[in-house]
Amino acid sequence: MSMQNTLKIYEKKSGYRFFFIRKELQPMFDNLGAFTLRCSDGTHYSNLNVTKSGKVQRYFIFASEFFNKHPRLQKHDEIPFSVDKAKGCVRITI
Repeated sequence: MSMQNTLKIYEKKSGYRFFFIRKELQPMFDNLGAFTLRCSDGTHYSNLNVTKSGKVQRYFIFASEFFNKHPRLQKHDEIPFSVDKAKGCVRITI
């Protein structure tokens, strides 16, 4: 079974959405720092960070502006991505 590089969209009961980074993909984001989220539709969102939370160090990307401008993306959607550490960006395909 091949591992796909996808970010999963999670949603809290309040309706707040964010990207969850699966544990096996977290090393791609280590030492990334602040980055720009670049979308295949031409939009981009700057100064994002990976947030680490909990004792098991789960990784999340909180991007409120992105989700406000892309309402068609729903809970549990998985979005293909790639990380370019040299350019400080994460590219997603939507």
